[in-house]
Amino acid sequence: MHKVLIVESNVQYHQLISQSLARFDLNFVTTVEDAILKIKNNAFDCLLVDMNLPERSRLFFLNEVLNKDHTPVLCMGDSEDVADRVSVLDMGADDFLVKPFNPLEFRARVENKIRKSIRLKNDSQITAIGNMSIDHTRHRVLVRDGALELEVPVTQTEFKLLTCLARTPEQVYSREQLLASAWGDEAGVLERVVDVHICLLRKKLGEKCSHTVKALSGVGYKLTVNRKVSLGA
Repeated sequence: MHKVLIVESNVQYHQLISQSLARFDLNFVTTVEDAILKIKNNAFDCLLVDMNLPERSRLFFLNEVLNKDHTPVLCMGDSEDVADRVSVLDMGADDFLVKPFNPLEFRARVENKIRKSIRLKNDSQITAIGNMSIDHTRHRVLVRDGALELEVPVTQTEFKLLTCLARTPEQVYSREQLLASAWGDEAGVLERVVDVHICLLRKKLGEKCSHTVKALSGVGYKLTVNRKVSLGA
């Protein structure tokens, strides 16, 4: 199920959007502050942004999310001024939907942008989780911090461990599973070696990354939300 974030200040539109995108996992917020918090802690397939938000907040949010990855951003507004629509598209938005919109056309446009985005992500082989991007082609890990993208200097082993954990966030992987993923059939590698590399990986991800690696005593490890980020620490 595709996950969509809707930044819409007019709650009357929430019901219309819910009916139009009934098959989607919808997350509604009414302020830019709440939207940024959601993006830090979740990976979305599409962003819908209300153009009736306060101008300063709206422009700040668009600068934060546009052109950062392949996630489509569709703007919604009641302005029929061509100049307004063109300015948003020039910033990098994928589409502009004029309110009130036809529910069928609205759904078709959203689905179309998500399909194109998925194809681009598959071609580039990038896994996006919260504000973290894992580039499988270049073996790079990037963390978005505001308008900046910071590279995390991981080793090949740490990259393999992170890639394994990122396949299914919140799923617990045993040391044995992580060993097989990072070292394959290599003999003589002790399970405790996993602990050392996970500890180093956790430190490198740091407090700016939306996700961290959590240990579950006697069970294994999982990639989970970094509460320090979600709480604004």
